[in-house]
Amino acid sequence: TWLIVTPLVIFGLIAAYMAWDNTYGASAKKRVKEREDREQTERYHQYLKNFEDAMRADTYGGQTPEETLQLFITALKAGDIDLASKYFFLETNENSPDYLTRNKITKELDNQKVIGKLPWIISLLEKIESDSVNSISEDDASFVLKENGVVISEIDMQFNAFSHVWKIQSM
Repeated sequence: TWLIVTPLVIFGLIAAYMAWDNTYGASAKKRVKEREDREQTERYHQYLKNFEDAMRADTYGGQTPEETLQLFITALKAGDIDLASKYFFLETNENSPDYLTRNKITKELDNQKVIGKLPWIISLLEKIESDSVNSISEDDASFVLKENGVVISEIDMQFNAFSHVWKIQSM
């Protein structure tokens, strides 16, 4: 009987070890890590695709920083806050609830309209001289806003390389 029992016990121990290793051992941990890495890579590629798609679709803006600024001023004069906000860069902080939107800009421009500050903002923007753009790099530029000769703000512009238009980054 020991000739029959011994091989069965050995076979049982080998099967139990293989089952344990497959479920809890190094090979199982390796498979879990590989699956997690694959999922993380897929999430990153999806994030990148969503980002690039949104940037390519963001076509509101001019071929130069000055043109985008003029388009923005024209939209403000018309009272078209939605259009004016489209000349701003999309929110790119993925932790923000406003990611890939302009919700904060639209809300702020709406607020300025409600409190009656748009005419003042427009008048300041119209005083910017077309040759006053400061090129920081080929993809970044800025304008200086002055009131009574005093710098009160700066308008930072950035080139959207996906849609090939200039956008307002901040003001």
